[in-house]
Amino acid sequence: MGCGATPKAPAAAANVGSDVPGAKPDSGYKPETTPPAAPAPAPPGKEELPKITVTAPEPKGKRVSVTMGVIDTETMAKIDTTPAFVEKITTDTAAEDDGGPIAGTGLFLRFDPSSSHAAWYREQWKSVQAWKAVPENSTPGKDVMEAYLAWEAEYIKRTIGEAVVPWHIDNLTESLLTKMLQAKGVISATTTVTGITKKCLAEQGSTEDGRLGALSVIFRVGATYDGGEGPASMIYKSLPISADFYMMRGLCKGMRSFALEVEAYNRNCDFFGGISTPVSYFTAFDPEPNRYVLLIEDLGLRVPPVAPGDQLAGMQMNQVSAVKDLFNALAPMHAKWLDKCVAGNITSICKSFDEPFWPVCFPLLFVHAWNELQTKMPAVGREIPAEYAKMMNSMGENWGPFFKMMGDKKEEGKWFLSATLQHADMRLDNMFFNFNEDGSGTLANDAQGKPSLCLIDFQLTTVLTLGFDLAYFFSMSVSAEFRRAHEKSVIESYYQALLANGMDKTEMPYLQFLFHYQISFLGTTAYSLFGANALLEQSARGAELGVIFIDRWLATYLDWNGWAAWEFILSSPTEMPSDERIRELLPKFIQEGL
Repeated sequence: MGCGATPKAPAAAANVGSDVPGAKPDSGYKPETTPPAAPAPAPPGKEELPKITVTAPEPKGKRVSVTMGVIDTETMAKIDTTPAFVEKITTDTAAEDDGGPIAGTGLFLRFDPSSSHAAWYREQWKSVQAWKAVPENSTPGKDVMEAYLAWEAEYIKRTIGEAVVPWHIDNLTESLLTKMLQAKGVISATTTVTGITKKCLAEQGSTEDGRLGALSVIFRVGATYDGGEGPASMIYKSLPISADFYMMRGLCKGMRSFALEVEAYNRNCDFFGGISTPVSYFTAFDPEPNRYVLLIEDLGLRVPPVAPGDQLAGMQMNQVSAVKDLFNALAPMHAKWLDKCVAGNITSICKSFDEPFWPVCFPLLFVHAWNELQTKMPAVGREIPAEYAKMMNSMGENWGPFFKMMGDKKEEGKWFLSATLQHADMRLDNMFFNFNEDGSGTLANDAQGKPSLCLIDFQLTTVLTLGFDLAYFFSMSVSAEFRRAHEKSVIESYYQALLANGMDKTEMPYLQFLFHYQISFLGTTAYSLFGANALLEQSARGAELGVIFIDRWLATYLDWNGWAAWEFILSSPTEMPSDERIRELLPKFIQEGL
């Protein structure tokens, strides 16, 4: 799908505090605690965005050049964004365009042949086949999803009240919810839903249309029943079906984000082992138009209850034990798959940066987001920090080292850093906790005697450098004050948990582990960019979060000698550096006592 979307109008200024006290005087980074009321004008001479040449390597040695500031979608190489396994990730079996209902549900994936609109539906699917037959639509930059977009809004309207998967919240009815809950035995065959309510999660920053975060539409659905019992409420999750989301939808298709999350819930997130996740009630996925629906447990009903974290507020200073509990619970998964992801053939539950999408399309999306951010930040009263711009421009010019760092694997003999399965979106809004009421900041225990916490959102699961999940959390979910006070003890606790779950200390001595952690921060660079760019214009909370993403990331980058670590990667290393060299690269504070 094409990536050259037109930026929307700038958002209103947000009142955002700095997260980077004590930034280096020569860094050029000068956050303002209170931005001006009116958007700041562009500095003289910066009316046009800077243009640099980005060169993106392809797996077979071809190279694609893109000029930053002018995204030419025709340079996108054609890739297969729906590998064979994706076709199997619908609920049980994928229906044919004019086929039977999804097994066990009574719902159709695309349309009901007995509908009064059936002739119209068939015409639309014929138009998709006609689109595929046009030779020009096989050229770089084209995706079959494009064939659906012109008539998708009308399709959503026509399927209201019909036995079709409710891809939009407006399509969810008592009858459909009954079928969805009966399919997995959530309610009995004699129980029916008699009433429903639909509410956006406004308390968590959702917009009225349910937009929450960068990629999702989420509603809390309440239900009443006849003939039996069922969950009083549940969470409906889907994608924004709107024109302004088309580019991100194409990105999500390339990243397999929606397919991965549906697969995760189909498996009850079994690969996360020792950490609790929501119970899945219903899943559906249609690969070509890249649509999905999830119906999952409302964690607010758990006993004992768990509440979502707040990425904007961060963690309180006395809640460090909860962070240790969280990452100690993730350690079994990280240790299990350490340098075993290829051998374990886990591509159905995660992506990898050595897939064709990344070197072909990701650079285009990166430069597009970077250009937009350079417009959006001044519009909320903030200039882009010089050190941040320096890193973004360098990354845009050096995709080869970036993808080698992110994609090549030690277990295949292509790289010297160890990698494992990562959640890869470990931000505080995706975590739920039940803190003791005594104000100690510690977690209560659940019914199994474990710390009461839960993890959600499995759209970005990825094979990445060991330490990435923790580095991502610290770089964007907590204040610099919290991180500087507690980071060292959390790292030590997490390392011990990895050893307790099978990681070999002789294969991963602590100094080398710290180096993995430092390099992992470089992988979070793009997350800060895409997260900020997607959120700045979404809502008032989104604007604050977008700026904080950059503030917190930059503080971490400066504290951890990020530029020195990046220069090391640019030097094209082929083996693990010596202990002496690692000590030169690591910040002094983390080496105290070693």
